Amino acid sequence: MRKSNPTSQEIPGMIAACLGLALIMFAGTTLAQVPAVAVTGLPATPLIGEEFCVDASFSNTDANTGYGPYLIAVVDPGIQISSVSFVDIPPVIEEIGVFDASGVLTDPISDLPLNGSEGGSAWIARYPVGSVDLGQPDLVMSICGGVDAGVTIGAPLAFNIIPGFEFGDTTVGTNGAITGTS
Repeated sequence: MRKSNPTSQEIPGMIAACLGLALIMFAGTTLAQVPAVAVTGLPATPLIGEEFCVDASFSNTDANTGYGPYLIAVVDPGIQISSVSFVDIPPVIEEIGVFDASGVLTDPISDLPLNGSEGGSAWIARYPVGSVDLGQPDLVMSICGGVDAGVTIGAPLAFNIIPGFEFGDTTVGTNGAITGTS
């Protein structure tokens, strides 16, 4: 049996039902916080054996609060990280690991893949701060390192910083971590 087309009186009710269903489907969805980092001070051509320091300025570019700010440093082989500091408070540092031939490690916080060069390493630095809001001053972490004597002179070395919110948009991480891009 074929059903007839809805009448003009039935259409508003159908639209309301569809909108209600859409609201239910997206009720738990929130806009993602956007962790961002600006790195300054990285020398274009560091000298072998010379220490260099960079400032990683972490910010939240979204109106929603992000919780548990952290940075991941992904460095090529031949770069050693010697110290990390944040307003005279040492942040918690954790080595993720050394990249094998696949060039992939897993961020233990977000479970997302990290790409790097074989023999390179990845590190997590957690800020000793609970949350970051839009418009607050940047959280500047100083990261110092050096270039090993065995590197090829003139060959570029990657030094990437990836920002993230360990607990995402809740204080306990209900919806998982949020990461930015380097």
